[in-house]
Amino acid sequence: MKRLFFIALDIAVICATVFASGSSQSGSQGSGSSSVSATSGEITYWSYTDSANNLVQEFNKVYPDIKINLQVFGGDEYKTKLLTTIQSGQGIPDLFDLDEGYVYEFFDQGVTEDLSARGYEDVMKDNYAYMTAAARGANGKLQAINFQTSPVGFWYLRDATKKWLGTDDPAELATILDSWDKIYAIAERVYNNSNGTVYLWPNTVEMVKVVGFSFRPFVRSGQFEIVQDWYTLIDQMRRFNDSGYVANVGSWSSDWAAKWNAGEVLIRVMPSWDFFTDWGKNSGNVGIIRPFENAYEGGTFISLWSGSRKKELCDVFLKYLCSDQFQRINFDSYNQVPARVPLIKSLAANYNAPRFGGQNLAKTYDEINSGVVDVVPDKYTRALQNLFQKHAEQGVKNGLDNTSIVNNFKAESRDQYPELNIR
Repeated sequence: MKRLFFIALDIAVICATVFASGSSQSGSQGSGSSSVSATSGEITYWSYTDSANNLVQEFNKVYPDIKINLQVFGGDEYKTKLLTTIQSGQGIPDLFDLDEGYVYEFFDQGVTEDLSARGYEDVMKDNYAYMTAAARGANGKLQAINFQTSPVGFWYLRDATKKWLGTDDPAELATILDSWDKIYAIAERVYNNSNGTVYLWPNTVEMVKVVGFSFRPFVRSGQFEIVQDWYTLIDQMRRFNDSGYVANVGSWSSDWAAKWNAGEVLIRVMPSWDFFTDWGKNSGNVGIIRPFENAYEGGTFISLWSGSRKKELCDVFLKYLCSDQFQRINFDSYNQVPARVPLIKSLAANYNAPRFGGQNLAKTYDEINSGVVDVVPDKYTRALQNLFQKHAEQGVKNGLDNTSIVNNFKAESRDQYPELNIR
């Protein structure tokens, strides 16, 4: 599933705002867009997900005379392939996807175009601020676009929660699942009432996903610190792990997906780019609960190679992805949540998602996105959160105390980031 993880992360692609149509084409434009004259030609685009085909397909419905040579490489090999190509100076694509986990290895190396200088500050000004911040390099300039967000929700099946929790209403479920204490109590009840055949919660890792962006990051302004919230979270993870009420199925594993689709695990924590729902079986039966803390996970950025000779053509593609026109299609067809705040707020008035039982997903996702703590990420933010997640999960399973878990986390962090003063 490691390969699927990287492929899925790609879909988490996150961008920003406005549509600029070419002089011989027409389409909706967001505020602040600028006209682009190039409407024919050919550009190259590299990605690590098959979903990039959707972007190209929709774009060519509007701009049939701009050919995009898309190459998709497997998630495990993609980063190495891109780095090697850039270092060789030969065959570098005009546009390339970057995953949230390694954008900073490219942003500040002179290989990504300064998009602020190309007018993208205006194009992306109406996006959710926390996502636009993630597209900036160390110099504060935009180095990529994103056109969707990845809000984390509690995914559930309506018939299963109705049976075991007494309701399938997302607002009611958000109320009864609004703290770890309540979740623990309900997990105990579900386990006992089902004679150990049904679980409320999948594993302890997904606890970190819920609250990870509500705590102070491990590094701010170059200073490493672990605040008490992270120690308290370890205690909660240990409590859940030791209880036996957690299914202990690995996130994004086939068993995790199968048990959820069968109603044997009631809740899973997942961003909007879900790939694991059996829609043939559960279309119309799925719901999304707003968690008691707000977070996002994953994301793919599209960068423009600084040495490209086809930057105007690339602008046409990038600005189309940032348009209301495309982001609405992307939301309706692929459940990819728009980056543009005005668009999703306008949809939130009366949006209806048939595959989700008619739920107003625009409203739900806007509430989650609007509640994300304004943590401006840097190269340490997600990477250290993932390391903590790993050591906390392994530590509680192996019976380690908090000090040992944190010391192991610090040791690996120190090895990976020797420039930090980690004591």
